[in-house]
Amino acid sequence: MMIKYENDCVGCPPEIGCLGSSCPQKNVLHTYCDRCGDEARLFYSFDDEQLCEDCLSAEINEWWSSLTITERREICAKECDFIKEVEI
Repeated sequence: MMIKYENDCVGCPPEIGCLGSSCPQKNVLHTYCDRCGDEARLFYSFDDEQLCEDCLSAEINEWWSSLTITERREICAKECDFIKEVEI
């Protein structure tokens, strides 16, 4: 996750007055996905990266597709008991 502090000045009207460096919009935290660079508030740690939900989903789908059916079955067998091998 890339962290940046950015000036989100909204240009307060002169009658309100600018708070200058004490303005809460002057130094605002923004976080960006390591993979796509989009701003997000929720991140997932995966393979030494901080990924947004969309990038994590794509990564998991790619990883799952690379597995053989035997590997998938072994993973699922560890996590759930409703997948059974059936011989026909």
